[in-house]
Amino acid sequence: MTETVNYGNVVAEVRATIQNTLPDAANLNQEDAAAIAMAYGAVFAEHFLPWMRHADQSAVSTVAREATTDNIQCEERDDHPGMLRAFVAPIAAAATPEAKGRAEAVIRTVQPTIARLTELSRIAPCGIHLMALLENTSADFIAWMYPGIANKFVGANRMYLDVHGIADQAHADAFVSAFEAERGHVDWRNEIEETTDLTIRLLTDIFTAHRHAPPVSKVA
Repeated sequence: MTETVNYGNVVAEVRATIQNTLPDAANLNQEDAAAIAMAYGAVFAEHFLPWMRHADQSAVSTVAREATTDNIQCEERDDHPGMLRAFVAPIAAAATPEAKGRAEAVIRTVQPTIARLTELSRIAPCGIHLMALLENTSADFIAWMYPGIANKFVGANRMYLDVHGIADQAHADAFVSAFEAERGHVDWRNEIEETTDLTIRLLTDIFTAHRHAPPVSKVA
């Protein structure tokens, strides 16, 4: 990616990649859905808000700081991590050992990716880029989580999905503008492409959690 690349096209390409990664919801059973939900919850309930705070701290443009500040206030005021945990907790409580094993396998697999994204989130403009990618792809994967996960569990707590389905497009647009604003202040760097690749890798691992092999039990 160079300074002449249309950033909207970059985001659109990542969205298309994630859209093609999301499994066919009709082909998932409860065990598959539970594995994905637990992997998603473990990553985003713990790491999304810290990444946003790092992006805020590293941002150099007023537009970018306004975007991060607004999002942080929304996350904290309405306790979005708590909403996510409330969505996942009953699913996890009823999950089979196989589903839990698959989720645990994914969580272990993505630790290096998470660690590097955490480092990158502290670097301008990579933190804003990470947030732009997550906010924009969420327009697709949050909508997918209704048939892919929530509809498979009677009485599922959908508040997290409902809130993000309403709010995230505005946030998504704001972060595209934020990244464009950062381009006027920060030199281009190779870490931007790395952030793109790692974000795709993270989301792909999460949404294919049902395909990961659970750990093999050791027999004494």
